[in-house]
Amino acid sequence: MFKLQNRHEVRYPDSEEISNLTLSFFPLPHNMKAHRVLISCARLRHDVFCINNNWEPTTPDGLEVDQYDSSSHHVALTAKFHGESRQTETVLAYLRLVDGTKSSLESEHPIVPMLATQAQIPSDIREKIAQGKSLEISRLCVSLKFNNRMTNTGGNTNIKPSNLNLIMAWRLCNRLLPDVESFVAILEPALCKQMERQGLKIARIGEPINYKGQRVPVEIDMFENAALVEAMGEHFSSLLTGTIGVQTYENTATSPVHHIRL
Repeated sequence: MFKLQNRHEVRYPDSEEISNLTLSFFPLPHNMKAHRVLISCARLRHDVFCINNNWEPTTPDGLEVDQYDSSSHHVALTAKFHGESRQTETVLAYLRLVDGTKSSLESEHPIVPMLATQAQIPSDIREKIAQGKSLEISRLCVSLKFNNRMTNTGGNTNIKPSNLNLIMAWRLCNRLLPDVESFVAILEPALCKQMERQGLKIARIGEPINYKGQRVPVEIDMFENAALVEAMGEHFSSLLTGTIGVQTYENTATSPVHHIRL
């Protein structure tokens, strides 16, 4: 899991400061500048993937974007602080779900990032991706200080940053994308082992590859893991009871926004 080392002087939550926590879904935005929260997500991505890890080139505007953004469903967890404007939100966690059915027919790129690597993905998984039954989890980011907050809240919590990303993805699909059956991803072996120790069922769908370090292509079945992920979500929500509510954005003309309770 990639943790943001704060480069942009962004504030992060102390329990007494948070007024609202929002999990918002941006379906297939025209670009990452379609909403102020998406801009913040692109900035967080730039810090994590371009500055901290040097996996992507830096950009003059400090935003990390690519050709898969317009064919993705974006999920952002944001916090609003007491005393701040309604328009002010800090992105704590982000991911996108790349939808292979939304790729442009004119695109020269594979329909999801996984297929652009040397990973040998089985034909049945490729078919599920092409049908939109499997979405690729991509660009996972959780802020370092929010990770520390999760660790320190409630004492012996087992909620990890990767759990939060999975909760976000699962809740989105369960509520708004009912045809999705599984997620695919290319993960670090250590992250796979961590998830398995917590009881998640992860299917390795190919041999390890060297892609910005060693990675393993995996599939995470939504139905097999539903009870465990739901329990994680309830536990995560209980840790924040009494300090965090749910904030609702106004819809914009450029990008419809849905709000999902954790």
